[in-house]
Amino acid sequence: MKTVRFDSASLPESVLNACGQVVRAFFPGVRFVGDGDVCICLEACFSEEFESESVSCGNPHSCPRAMYATLHTLSVSRLSFHVSHNLTGDEIAALWRLGLSWDREPGEESLLRIAAQRVVLGLMEKVTGRVMPWGILTGVRPGRLWHELTVAGLAPEARRGILARLYGVAEAKIDLLQDVGAAQEAVLRAWQDDCHVAVYVSIPFCPSRCSYCAFPGFPARRAEMAAYLGVLGDEIGLLAQDLETYGLRINAVYIGGGTPTALETGLLERLLESLTGLLPMAGAAEFCCEAGRPETLTADKLAVLAAAGVTRLCINPQTLDDGTLRRIGRSHSAGDFYRALELARRTASWHINADMILGLPGEGEGHAEKTIKGLVELAIDSVTVHYLTLKRGAALGSERREVGDGRDHGVRAGAGLDENVNGAGGAAAGGDTGVARVDGWLDDSVLARIGENVRRELVGSGYQPYYLYRQKGMVGNLENVGYALPGAQSLYNIVMIAESQHVVGLGAGAASKIRLGDTHKNLFHAKDVASYGKRMPEIVEKRRWFWQ
Repeated sequence: MKTVRFDSASLPESVLNACGQVVRAFFPGVRFVGDGDVCICLEACFSEEFESESVSCGNPHSCPRAMYATLHTLSVSRLSFHVSHNLTGDEIAALWRLGLSWDREPGEESLLRIAAQRVVLGLMEKVTGRVMPWGILTGVRPGRLWHELTVAGLAPEARRGILARLYGVAEAKIDLLQDVGAAQEAVLRAWQDDCHVAVYVSIPFCPSRCSYCAFPGFPARRAEMAAYLGVLGDEIGLLAQDLETYGLRINAVYIGGGTPTALETGLLERLLESLTGLLPMAGAAEFCCEAGRPETLTADKLAVLAAAGVTRLCINPQTLDDGTLRRIGRSHSAGDFYRALELARRTASWHINADMILGLPGEGEGHAEKTIKGLVELAIDSVTVHYLTLKRGAALGSERREVGDGRDHGVRAGAGLDENVNGAGGAAAGGDTGVARVDGWLDDSVLARIGENVRRELVGSGYQPYYLYRQKGMVGNLENVGYALPGAQSLYNIVMIAESQHVVGLGAGAASKIRLGDTHKNLFHAKDVASYGKRMPEIVEKRRWFWQ
């Protein structure tokens, strides 16, 4: 499916746009245009039981007032979603308490929008033969809905019922949301206010470019890095002034990138001195630095980080298979990760996180098992499990969009109208057999099974999920999950994903989220280093305006 158009005489554009997000979950590369090669015709169906009680889908000739859909010459039997039939009376009453109704303002969530999305979800599942574990939840933060239902006073079973019967979320994903919600409850209760600030510091330089990465990552040249730190230092100083002016306190600092430890030792020390010398960090509960590329860590850099009071390190192998590391453009080996970890543990007693990515090209179940068992045996304090995300700015994303047999127009495996697009089986790299692949990529169902095996290994070893988020272009339409041993959760990760307090982003490509009551405003720095320097004062003034 390459292009799609929606046709409706009764549904507002905001509802059709939301339905488009459901289609895109099945066909990530789809475009919505007025003359699309596929037409989805939608009309609302009204009844006296509710103001607008249901939305349905069927053959337009037999159901002229009902919602219907046609794909090419394919006609589908009537599909219906009746809110009153899918929920209990108590659950419907809870929706009214949450403010969900049929006639909310454009752009806001309404029961009409949810019902329309459920019909489109059923249509896409019928046509493709695939089931979306997150139902119609297509956003980055599915945990927010669980939190909102909790705050509204709903019992756990009522929350689960609404997620399953209204939003179409699979039981396994509801279990995950419930576990994450329980892990975050005490943290959010303690830190959800407008007085605290989490600070993100962007260091957009890398020793080399990973093929899956679309984050800002400029070559690590000393002159450019030194000049950048000068501008960044100015912004740090301006934030220090604002914290005092508006009575704000820092509770977490996260230095990310890029690869912050790509800075040579003297420049890294200069950055840390700017942060600790200018910002009031005495009350910060967490100070984290990414050292995502193990080959960039040295004894001198670790000593500088420890002296500055860094409490958390992220050393990210992504996989413990050297062949995969070479294929994705990382300039280190699994042995470099082991050496960096040992050196870090000899230097200080900080919490150490390690990232792994599922779905990397050429990897199968054996690779994932090797990596997760290796991390567990090393007793890493926390492990963040990512599914490969194919971003437009990443070389790997472009590569996968080009695969296909002409029928799926280059979208990801499993997304084609013809189920045979999934048919490539056979031996996988690394000795895995019977792993379904499309042009070397894992089939979505296999990837989901690998993720479940990784989850079982972690939970069985004492790790618990404590935060999750999703991304557009994620292979398998799944989720990234952070697991931690007791007491090793990252405060920054929790409050950032929950949007429960101010988050200030410093540096090129960084985003700020300024809370304004129950909502927030986003501010974005330019990704380009030179443009960041020119536009930084403008973003600072906007941030001040919101705080005022």
